[in-house]
Amino acid sequence: MLYELIQTMSRTEKRYFRMGASFVYEKGSQELMKIFDMVSEQKIRDEKEIKKQVGSKYFAQKKKLLTEKIIDSLVFYHRGKSPESVLDHLISSCAILMERGMHRVAEKKLDRAGKLAEEGGHIDRRIRIGQMKTELYAATGNIDSLRKHIEKMQSDIPHLLAILDNDLIIEKEYLQFVRTNSEKEFIRCAEELEELKKSAEILTRLNETGLSKKARSRYYYIAGIFNYLKGDFEESRNWFYKQVQLPDGMFYQMGHEVEKARAIANLALLNLQTMRQSDFEESMVMLELFTSGSQGLDEQNRGRMYLLRLLWFIKSEQFQEAQRHMQNYSVMDWEEKNALPVTERNLVLFGHITVHIMTGEYRKALRLVNEFLNNDDQASKKDMHITARLLFLFLHEKLGNTEVVESRLDSLERYLKQNKRYFDFEKSSINIIRKLISAESNREKKRIWKEFHGLLEKHSLDPFDRNAMVYFDFRRWIG
Repeated sequence: MLYELIQTMSRTEKRYFRMGASFVYEKGSQELMKIFDMVSEQKIRDEKEIKKQVGSKYFAQKKKLLTEKIIDSLVFYHRGKSPESVLDHLISSCAILMERGMHRVAEKKLDRAGKLAEEGGHIDRRIRIGQMKTELYAATGNIDSLRKHIEKMQSDIPHLLAILDNDLIIEKEYLQFVRTNSEKEFIRCAEELEELKKSAEILTRLNETGLSKKARSRYYYIAGIFNYLKGDFEESRNWFYKQVQLPDGMFYQMGHEVEKARAIANLALLNLQTMRQSDFEESMVMLELFTSGSQGLDEQNRGRMYLLRLLWFIKSEQFQEAQRHMQNYSVMDWEEKNALPVTERNLVLFGHITVHIMTGEYRKALRLVNEFLNNDDQASKKDMHITARLLFLFLHEKLGNTEVVESRLDSLERYLKQNKRYFDFEKSSINIIRKLISAESNREKKRIWKEFHGLLEKHSLDPFDRNAMVYFDFRRWIG
């Protein structure tokens, strides 16, 4: 956890932590700063090296203490920077004032907090503020104000609770779709589609107009991801477009600039998938102009812009332009690269693999495939993992490494069956590889590749098998 936490910190967050530490840490705690600095400088995690420098005694306890101090520092650094934190600070201030009998000042602050909560769609905080006002009027003996307030609460609470209930339902489904998308990037069979439809029933049961501002954004996200997983990019694009069209103020009131940036990036990706060039360029400009006040998010957006431009060149078959674009990646700041979420970093990797393959640089492509497969964390990304393992075999076959292919083929077939990913596309690929390594002449291999191209054309017409070629278009390579 410590390594991941430090690696997500922006330069200004690290500087703030160091400044605070230099004032408040005792001399004996300087060891914690040494650990902090070493982790910050590591591009690849190496805990053994840190232990050599600071010693292994009580190392786990030191890591835990450092993690707690970093979190405390981040809380202080971001205090008052989001509407939510401003609101929470106001509520805490009111509670302190009420405890000290300063009810008149507390009432004014509660009025301000109530207005902010209503504007930002913070239902739970609106209820809490209402409860505090009840306590305030009861404490001051203001019977007339207490009666009017209770009548208003009796009128508002059922409506607020209904919205809050819907929000909780949406939040649960939102987390489910995020998890599903991380494990199964695309729907590959009718059973998976039915399972997904059951999860998406919420879209028909709830009316988007009866949701809070935050939940409405999540509602659009769920609908967009649902259609994306199905492979219906047109409908997915429509939902992400609706999410992006939500007023900017709504996102900032919620303190969810991250969600706004992701919505724009998703829209750009769907404009790319549906080959809407002018809309793609427009969404890229939106992403470029987006500023969050967070260095980490701004770095993440620059990484996303690199990825989306790379994918556009690939989609439009401008591979020489893609090669020139890839030169920008080599000079990108390491923190900008690392700011991207792991799924998007993997998309960058697969984009580079695609460009190398389509320009005949098979050894470079294979090196990147190995880089992906050697990362144990990728095992959970089943569709991406399978594509990488198929490319591993096809590239080795192209390079004449028949023994490597023979030694790994059965293992892949077992993996596909065990993970319920042995569909028509995978079966065709495995059979073609077997034929290729058994072929006795180049002429026979050409015939087998031609056969595979015909099968891929057939698979591309199937809505489920077509999803197997999202990360790498085998048809374009073989054709």
